[in-house]
Amino acid sequence: MSEAGVSLHFDARQLPQISEAMTQLALAAANRRPILAAIGERLVTSTKERFERQHDPEGRPWKPLAWLTLLKRAGGSRAWDKRQSTRGAGVLTKRAEARIAGAQILINRGLLLGSITARIAGEGVEVGSNKVYARIHQLGGAAGRGHKVKIPARPYLGITDADKSEIGHIIHRHLSLRGAIGL
Repeated sequence: MSEAGVSLHFDARQLPQISEAMTQLALAAANRRPILAAIGERLVTSTKERFERQHDPEGRPWKPLAWLTLLKRAGGSRAWDKRQSTRGAGVLTKRAEARIAGAQILINRGLLLGSITARIAGEGVEVGSNKVYARIHQLGGAAGRGHKVKIPARPYLGITDADKSEIGHIIHRHLSLRGAIGL
């Protein structure tokens, strides 16, 4: 310490509750797995909520599904009511209309949504999916035979401001000194 500075020496052994709190803090910091697991659980939950809300981590709505994607989900060629078509223009069946109206982006059979998991990796947490098509939906790009189909990016992974705040609360709760010094 420089001569112009000031210092304070504190011996935690002088106050039993501070000493106990310091011991608990050291133990909690040494075993980060519960904290990281709780953070991972929070991030998985918020990622799955984005599927429900159909928006990216910044709150922007995902690009809508292409008409051909909607038509495929509605049953493809079976979606057309041939009896009501006039001059080659078809009319969708009621069932196809209902399927199109209820179509959710990135949720067809729920496989991508169901594959979102977290794992502790070293000193951090990884959240993602093991599905081979997960990356193309997150980042966008060319797909399909001959890469002729352009899939827009529909980011579902990420950390929001609300996540950051909740992560702070998780850390505080796990490192809380259980009232020993009023934290």
